[in-house]
This record gives sequence, structure tokens and C-alpha cells, in this order.
Amino acid sequence: GINVVLPTFAKGGTHVNVSGAAIARHAPNKDNAVKLLEYLVSDEAQAIYAKANFEYPVKKGAAVDPVIAALGTLNVDPTPLTEIAKHRKAASVLVDKVGFDN
Repeated sequence: GINVVLPTFAKGGTHVNVSGAAIARHAPNKDNAVKLLEYLVSDEAQAIYAKANFEYPVKKGAAVDPVIAALGTLNVDPTPLTEIAKHRKAASVLVDKVGFDN
């Protein structure tokens, strides 16, 4: 069998990828765009997305697919994105050095 381990960092927590959305300043259908984004963070949409992608939902309290729930509670690493972004260039250099992308 496979044993899934949610890795944690020194300060505690597991790295998660970040997804985001924005509305362009001059969007012609701004009201509908806001409605779409509001729907995407609703319990219903979060449950659908989590089940379709086998991911933890971004909204606390949204339904988690049983397959993912069986992995345990996700303890998100609290490191702010601004801190992570400070190391982007060094990380890119390291990836090139070790040939990680090949």
C-alpha cells in the first residue's frame, strides 16, 4: 500500500499551492465577475472543486472528499507569501543548478 505523509516545515505546517482570482479594473461585466468569484468560494462550489480535483478546499468548513479526508487534517504552513517571494530568485538558481526541471 501507499502511505501518504503530509510534510511539515520547522515552524509547522504543510506547503500549499496558491490559487487566486482578480477582476480587471475595466472589466465590462464587473458585477457578474463578482458574483462568479463569490460563488467560487461558496460551500457548494468549494465542495465540487475539492471533489473534482481531490484537493483540500480553500474555505474552512467546506466538504472535503472522503479520499482526501482520510489523509488527515491539513495544517497549512503559516509563512506569508511575501516571505516566500523574497527567495524566488535563489530558488530558481538552485533549480537550474541541480537540473530539477529536466
